Amino acid sequence: MPPKVENIATLVAKRDIAIISLDELCEEFNLLYQAEPELITLKNVFKEIAINYRSVKKQQSTIAEKIIESGETESDKMNANKQIGDKVKSDYFECTERFFVYQKKSNTEKKPSNDHGKLKAMTSAVTKMADVISTQNNTHHGLEKLTVPSWEGNRKNYATWKSEFNYWMEKYKQDKDEQLQRLRKALPKHSFWADQVRPCRTIEQAWKILDTEFGDQRKLMDDLLKEITNLKPVKRDSTSLSRYAAMILGFVNNMEQNGCEVTNANEAPFVMSQLLSKLAPKDNIEIGKEMNRIGKEENVPNLLEWLSREASLRSHVRKDADYQDTSGHRIPRKSDNRAVSNETPNDEVCPPGCEAKHQLAACPKFQRSTVNQRWEIIKLNNRCRKCLRNTIQTFVKNQTDQPATNAQEGIIALSTMRNLFQLILV
Repeated sequence: MPPKVENIATLVAKRDIAIISLDELCEEFNLLYQAEPELITLKNVFKEIAINYRSVKKQQSTIAEKIIESGETESDKMNANKQIGDKVKSDYFECTERFFVYQKKSNTEKKPSNDHGKLKAMTSAVTKMADVISTQNNTHHGLEKLTVPSWEGNRKNYATWKSEFNYWMEKYKQDKDEQLQRLRKALPKHSFWADQVRPCRTIEQAWKILDTEFGDQRKLMDDLLKEITNLKPVKRDSTSLSRYAAMILGFVNNMEQNGCEVTNANEAPFVMSQLLSKLAPKDNIEIGKEMNRIGKEENVPNLLEWLSREASLRSHVRKDADYQDTSGHRIPRKSDNRAVSNETPNDEVCPPGCEAKHQLAACPKFQRSTVNQRWEIIKLNNRCRKCLRNTIQTFVKNQTDQPATNAQEGIIALSTMRNLFQLILV
């Protein structure tokens, strides 16, 4: 069958029905536009308007072609069809303009919230990635890199090292398990105390073991006395006195940093006697006279002050000074005949009854005795409380009866210079 051919009246009727439907959609669009709905709702209505508008345009074109085929190009039907098409176009363009304005406005208002949402999502993703990387590093590499001070096992440095260790642990907020692992790594390898700390399950147990051994002030004082005992006798020149003063000051500072003040301890008199025993007998006598003259106690601070002052005075006297005889010839300086050995026959006999010949200050039994026992030994054997010897008075008496030599005259000159220096200071 040949296709059915519609006449102009049928096409006009269909066009009018489509225009009525289009007008209803435009009215619905305007109502929604005033209510400011979501963009997607207005967009759906606009899509239907666009579809109906194209359908009306197509029907209008078909009607125009039929009118031209009938030869009525100047008829009223052609003019009416054109006017209806212009009105439909005007309504469609109005809806289109309103839709794009509303779309632009909606996108502008939603953009900050969208950006905030994207930024929040991105931040969350980066945080999760950092947590994953951190977990992987801890799994494959153990503890993170952190500078922790190591300890050599020295008792004198224990308190300082412990303070620094706790400072770094607190600064980097390490938990107790991490602190225990780092403590094990900070201890000397293959040492006895590292083996004792290794089985500990808590950091408190590890510190208790170390504090019991290395935090004892009594043991720290014994180490100090042992170091002083092992020192060599100090010469009388300026350099030796200066170095001896610096060494004593280092001992005192180290003990005070570990909470043990040498001057206030029960062993302070014996520490002082050990320090004085390393000086020459003449310097021992000199410092005793000086303390009596100025009315000060023989203690470590006053000993340091005297050593510094004597070192300064003796630095102005030539160590190899020569003297002239009556004929004007220069003769070498004689050795000081008053110098005596640190030990005398009486000193060789140890009061506690040791078979070895040594001074009382170097006696192991005397060093292990208590404070009261030491004082009893000193009193019973008439020993000096400064140097623990019993020959100082005899030494002074013998030296005052001998005629002065050239070397002694030099010492007298040194004493005179010292007195003048003290007068200037006063």
